Amino acid sequence: MVGATVLMIGLVIVLLVIVIALMTTAIVIIQPHEQGIYLRMGRFVRVLTPGVNIVPPLVSEVKKVDMRPRVLSISYDDLLASDRSRFMLTMKVHFRVTDSKKAYFETPDCEKVVGESAATSLRLAIRNASKDEVWTSSRKIGEIVRGDLDMAVSRFGMKVEAVELSP
Repeated sequence: MVGATVLMIGLVIVLLVIVIALMTTAIVIIQPHEQGIYLRMGRFVRVLTPGVNIVPPLVSEVKKVDMRPRVLSISYDDLLASDRSRFMLTMKVHFRVTDSKKAYFETPDCEKVVGESAATSLRLAIRNASKDEVWTSSRKIGEIVRGDLDMAVSRFGMKVEAVELSP
């Protein structure tokens, strides 16, 4: 009788630990600057908003996407102007994720997509400008690059807010 009681108490303790462990995996906290991509058995279910969210344990996975604005600084050491002069340039791209679902599923690395698209947009914007024109109209070129870049990355759920060019 005593052995059965000890066995029953041990079983209850083990079950209690398992239930507590499952409950802790079912509660997902999304920070105010994040959104969660909720996947059940590998399939997209919905986007989780900031706060406490409850998801079924064992079959669910939540990937967090940072929605804060980011700044990507890119240095170009050898740009060629239309007058065949070479120069260096630093470009800062201010961007943020606007659609967490697109950003998660359409690209594995947001910064890489922005960086590669920025390089292409910059080369297109300065291809017909001399070195002096690039420096005197850097704000105008920055706006052209921002517009082109914003169109290029919008399909990935991102928004380019500003582009700054400096020597």
